[in-house]
Amino acid sequence: MLSFVSAGPWISFVEGRDHDSGSSFIRTGDKDYEIEFIRLKEEDQDFIALMRNALPELLEEINRLEDILDRNNIPY
Repeated sequence: MLSFVSAGPWISFVEGRDHDSGSSFIRTGDKDYEIEFIRLKEEDQDFIALMRNALPELLEEINRLEDILDRNNIPY
C-alpha cells in the first residue's frame, strides 16, 4: 500500500536506550537498508517509525468507512 517508502515494519533503535554503541537508527523491513539520523530527538525518531507502521492500517480504516458511507448513500 505504501509503495513509495521502504518496506515495514520499521523499528526505532536509540543509542543509549536500545543499544550501547553506534548511532541511533530505524531498521526497515528491507534487511539491507537502515535509516540513520545525525540530529533527531529520540521521541521524533520513535514517532516516525510508529507512523510508518500505523499508516497502512489507518488508510485501510478510512477506505472501509468510506465504503460504508457509499453503500448507505451518505455524503462525505
